[in-house]
Amino acid sequence: MTPRNSPTAALPARPQAVLFDMDGVLLHSGQLWHVVVNQVIAGFGGAPVTYEAFMATFGQGVAADMAQYYPGHSRSEVEEAMIRCFLTQLDAMQPMPGAADVLDALAAQGIARAVVTNTPTALATKMLAHFGLLERVQLLVGGGDAAEKPAPDLIHLALARLGLDPSQVLYVGDSWADGAATRAAGVFMLGLGTDEGDRRIARLDELLGWTAGAAPEGG
Repeated sequence: MTPRNSPTAALPARPQAVLFDMDGVLLHSGQLWHVVVNQVIAGFGGAPVTYEAFMATFGQGVAADMAQYYPGHSRSEVEEAMIRCFLTQLDAMQPMPGAADVLDALAAQGIARAVVTNTPTALATKMLAHFGLLERVQLLVGGGDAAEKPAPDLIHLALARLGLDPSQVLYVGDSWADGAATRAAGVFMLGLGTDEGDRRIARLDELLGWTAGAAPEGG
């Protein structure tokens, strides 16, 4: 697959903010999420899901997970069980390589940093804080604050709280849900290890080559 044939949004001349997805972008959390989802499923008396099947849906948000994995249970039940399971295992995940350094470099450039994640906000707060990343961002919007990605609502909410237009920001994501949300919001997306965005980057620190307002050579 190649990146979007024609970008849905122009690269900002100088981005005023970078919006980050969390899972798979700032935190290497996919394997732990698989463990937690199966723990929650088991607690509700369900059958486990394979890693391959889970990763095919990773990033779709709690609302979609509820229909697929936890039918008959309320969102509050699911979120409480997720948080309870997650908080005992935070050390089983790691920040993505260079995450703190990239956030610090953006701060030094005067560029705002925000996290836009489908993970419930209360849980995302604890996950980011555990690795010293929460203090490095100015805004966190998460699942429950607005309709989850692939809808654009969380991005719209982040933009409203930052006081910025879609043309003033970059977004870094890694999933089809990020791609769909940014297309709908009219925001330029860099795909980390994915072709779902307007352009692809292989490492998080490659973002810094884009924040000067000109695409790097070959970008």
